Amino acid sequence: MSDPGRHLPLRHPGEPEPAAQPPRRAGSVTLKQQGEGEQAILDPANQSLADSLKVMMWLLQAGMLILAGLYVLSGIQTVREGEQGIRLLFGRKQATNLDPGATWSAPYPLGELVKVGQGERSLLIDRDFWQYVEAGGDPSPEKLVPKVSLKPFEGGTGSVLTADGNIAHTRWRVTYSRGDAAKYAQNVLNQQEEENLVRAAAKRGIVHAASRVGIEQLLRQGMDQEGGIARYATQMAQQTLDACESGLRIDRLDPLDTIPPSSVKADFARVQSAESNAGKARENARAGANQKLLETAGQASPYVLRHLDEYEALTARRTAAIGAGDKPAAAKAEADMASTLRSIDAILLGQPVEEQPGEVTLASEARTLAGGRVEGLSGGSVANTLASARTYRTSVVNRARNDLAKFQARLAQFEANPSVTIYREWSQSVATFMKRDSVQYFLFPQELGVLNLQLNPDPDILRAADKARKQRERDDAEKKRLQEFEKTKFDTQTGQQPLTSG
Repeated sequence: MSDPGRHLPLRHPGEPEPAAQPPRRAGSVTLKQQGEGEQAILDPANQSLADSLKVMMWLLQAGMLILAGLYVLSGIQTVREGEQGIRLLFGRKQATNLDPGATWSAPYPLGELVKVGQGERSLLIDRDFWQYVEAGGDPSPEKLVPKVSLKPFEGGTGSVLTADGNIAHTRWRVTYSRGDAAKYAQNVLNQQEEENLVRAAAKRGIVHAASRVGIEQLLRQGMDQEGGIARYATQMAQQTLDACESGLRIDRLDPLDTIPPSSVKADFARVQSAESNAGKARENARAGANQKLLETAGQASPYVLRHLDEYEALTARRTAAIGAGDKPAAAKAEADMASTLRSIDAILLGQPVEEQPGEVTLASEARTLAGGRVEGLSGGSVANTLASARTYRTSVVNRARNDLAKFQARLAQFEANPSVTIYREWSQSVATFMKRDSVQYFLFPQELGVLNLQLNPDPDILRAADKARKQRERDDAEKKRLQEFEKTKFDTQTGQQPLTSG
């Protein structure tokens, strides 16, 4: 008879019998639940599992939201000073030239924030058109040795060709910046490509600029950073960069050195030295002319020169009128000549004169004269001479009047008592003669018949005479110094004094 409380597992035919299980101890307590049997027993476990799955789903959603927020916040980036930002979304530009500061851009791979530096950069073009210099060698032009090869990067010589068929060596410095960040980021955005592009554009500009001028002009303007060659080379280089839409801007293209070929460098140096000396001679001559004019007529020289030109024109007109028999025209020209001379005298003496505006050539330089009232201009040595002449004329007249008054007084004394007047004049003349430093006299008895004297110069008298001579030399030197001072006080920087009307 089978035990209803014992269930035997089903076994397929041929399977070995399972090992005998140890007997289990019967439980002391048996829990039973009223309901639907085994399904009712599993409901709490299912409920717990469902609650756990809900919590896990909530945590997963929260984590996804946090990750999404962090992903969005990762698009906040900072544009530093000296940079410009470009915001991209799916590869398209959304904003350009973003100012420095914090900004948001769609994170990668949806978008990107491209930063482009805006600082100045520089490149040296010191081998393409220059002679080869070995590592550690002296690159100065004086130490360069002529090379036959024309490959500067292989130990040869690079050069530029000028308009007159000559060649020259030159070195330049290129200073550039990234002017258009959007174009730069789109078409370049590579340091090496950027330098190669700028170098190629600058070399093209240098070659074009050198081919427009002769070698003399190239050497003369080679060190002039503001010269036409540098400007033209900069324009050509910028045109090349603009054609490539690179966004790069050439700020400066400065020549460092420009020299002729080494084989003929000495000849070029002699030519340049001669031109420099000629230029200095012209400048010295012009400065000397201006100085002479200032010494002669001072600040009044431009006005005096214009009136002298007018006087010469009036003289020619008067001569032509006399030759043609036109007496009224000759008289008119003569009156104008007299008026011009009076104006010249007044200007030199610093007196007020009404002047008309116009131009005058002063030491090969054209100057514009303002019209109006002119007075108080320094007249130079001419004015001093005129003033001295007037002073001398006044002194001569006064001295003649004084001499006349003395003569008339002595004449009255002579007519009243001739002997007394003659004796007084003779005594005064003898006293004046005896007071001279060179006069020596001796006193001896009147009754002495014959007197032989062997005279040696008196040392005291010689010292006094030498002292008087040296004093006269000092006085002459002081007078000469004062005259030189009178001349040099009109020395001014030519071309710097403005000509104004009073």
